[in-house]
Amino acid sequence: MGWLLDPTGTNTAPSGIVPSYLFCAFTHRWWEHSGTLYTANMLALPGVNSTAVGTASLRLSSDGTQAILSYTVNGISGGHVDHIYSDPYLNAPSTLLYDISQYHPQPDGTYVWPIAPAPPLSPADILEIINENKCYIIIASSVNPGGEIAGHFTQANGTQTFTPPPAPPSWVDDHTNQNAAVRFLTQATFGASSNDIAAVQSLGYTNWIVNQLSLPAVQSLPWSTPI
Repeated sequence: MGWLLDPTGTNTAPSGIVPSYLFCAFTHRWWEHSGTLYTANMLALPGVNSTAVGTASLRLSSDGTQAILSYTVNGISGGHVDHIYSDPYLNAPSTLLYDISQYHPQPDGTYVWPIAPAPPLSPADILEIINENKCYIIIASSVNPGGEIAGHFTQANGTQTFTPPPAPPSWVDDHTNQNAAVRFLTQATFGASSNDIAAVQSLGYTNWIVNQLSLPAVQSLPWSTPI
């Protein structure tokens, strides 16, 4: 199937072939799918001089057959090639689990990772590797082809069920208490003096603030000495 550069103009020759994945039905909506969420923060690898950073999330389906990958990188040196690897596991060395460059992103920018064998690792091994936080995403750049930034996926703590926090305690006007007045002045000024403490205890918090706003501005310039 071809597409036209300008369907309303004079161009009648297809200017490109539409990839088949663009015509697939879009059904992925992560917030409607159950599963386990893992997140990763990507930083420069040891010995690599880079200020690049990145974040990634991996939502493993409840049946363990696929995962949805979403990630972003910033400050990377030129172009980059991205992969997901395992740490050494049992008798297996570090293994390429998912070659991101071999897959097309979905319309929302995420990637579908089918959990398939990655010899010598079986799908069950891969699921255990993810569960044990021994799975990491690595970004290799043209400047650092061996990897510039990377981060391990760890299970995110959280729930979709909102639990309201307990109601805050009732506020008690304690301005007459000297310690409370000192705490207030420490937060509201550069420090508490005996006169300020007495003023807060006499006026109360609200009236002390109103009084401060009514005072004329004090300039520091008259106190400066020309050099």
